Amino acid sequence: MSSLFEGIRYTATVAEIYDRIQLNYPGSPHSRSGSLWLLRRASEIRSDNRSAEKMLEKAVAMLAERGHMAGWYNQCPVASGIVSSNSDRNSAVDLVHCSNSKREARFIELKWDSDNPLSALQQILQYGIAYIFCRVHRRELPLHYRSLMDAQQVTLEVVAPRGYYGGSYQNQFSPSIEAWLNQFESEEESDSATPDRVPSEISEFLSETNHALRGLARAKTGGALEMSLDALSFPVSFDEVPFQNGQEVRQKCSTKMLTDEGRLVRDAFSNLRSVWPDS
Repeated sequence: MSSLFEGIRYTATVAEIYDRIQLNYPGSPHSRSGSLWLLRRASEIRSDNRSAEKMLEKAVAMLAERGHMAGWYNQCPVASGIVSSNSDRNSAVDLVHCSNSKREARFIELKWDSDNPLSALQQILQYGIAYIFCRVHRRELPLHYRSLMDAQQVTLEVVAPRGYYGGSYQNQFSPSIEAWLNQFESEEESDSATPDRVPSEISEFLSETNHALRGLARAKTGGALEMSLDALSFPVSFDEVPFQNGQEVRQKCSTKMLTDEGRLVRDAFSNLRSVWPDS
């Protein structure tokens, strides 16, 4: 076994994900990783990095370091060293935003032009459930001293451009994601993941998952934690990352004075909107 998330499928329910994580847990951590659920700002980026997601994530970290985006962190490890000394090193929440008191936290899966909304939601859902699991086992991991472990409200979010949710991702469906969609369909309905039905299916998934997620979070923490899942979009005007490469990110976001590009990023994250507000 090499991962705390081994054996989890796209079709897994909230309870099944938690049970699988519990089953994968060896009983005690194989390494007492000092970075597990640590709030940090990892701002290093290669000059030639052109990944929109990576540039945007690092821009947030740099802006936070300079005091332009208070309470923002990135690359928060969720399972490092639990199953084995080298396990889950790359499993990390892209961005975390915390209130001053650390009582409210947002865990963000940042997307721009990769994967699709359903797989992104499932990814951040797994990380959120891992957070609940780690709270339950905070003494032996040990995490009892981590301020993030005392959050009273955690929101799991996928954040992406509005167009990411609009349909261009649909040709990226894998059979496992189609099966995940199909579980919300009655026998009378078609079993194909057609473009017209996808938005309503995601909305239904969010509604049903949120109900189960709230119940699990409350049950496992004695009512101390509220948790929810949401899909958010940037303002329509923020449809292009304002950097060409990692070098530009450093030039525009690691300065003492807030640049126009830095302001664009800051304001985009300050004006996120739920894609399916009624879900």
